[in-house]
Amino acid sequence: MENRNRTENPRRLALDVLGRVERGQYANLALDAALERAALSAEDRALATTLVYGVLEKQFHSYYEKAERKKGITGENLLVLLERRLDNVVYRCGFGSSRAQARQLVRHGHIRVNGKKVNIPSFLVNVGDVITIREKSAEAEHFKALREGSGKMVPKWITVDNENLKATVAAAPARDDIDLTIQENLIVELYSR
Repeated sequence: MENRNRTENPRRLALDVLGRVERGQYANLALDAALERAALSAEDRALATTLVYGVLEKQFHSYYEKAERKKGITGENLLVLLERRLDNVVYRCGFGSSRAQARQLVRHGHIRVNGKKVNIPSFLVNVGDVITIREKSAEAEHFKALREGSGKMVPKWITVDNENLKATVAAAPARDDIDLTIQENLIVELYSR
């Protein structure tokens, strides 16, 4: 058997790569299954990123191609594109307690962008976009609790008005604003082959 030193425990490896693991009902099960299939390589790092953002491989590859076409550093462009997804913004501003819940809120039509219903989790928000909760949905217990203040740290590129259940994308996210400890250069290395 080859010397695996740090690769004995797949969950520990995920923590080493991500710094933390998304806590959702199915996130840990998916992470365990994925990491048990292979040792932690560049491919697994890409897999871990897809598990964090809830994006499947084909769509993730599409984001990589978009990031590669943009000016700047491909890895940073990739993370910025993933951060701009509507389901991620809903999670980041505290409307959803996990990315999975935020995705469900979007899919079920509870979210409005600039006053229009958007039920596509992969919708990319732009600077100046206003994200609100549908009026009828705002009466639900989950959102009533948010009005009192969720206490969640919100990135500086999003401004949140908890009382009115409204978030505004104040600026484009920068790499410094993304709190994941993912080495995006390894993901770029993998996809550039």
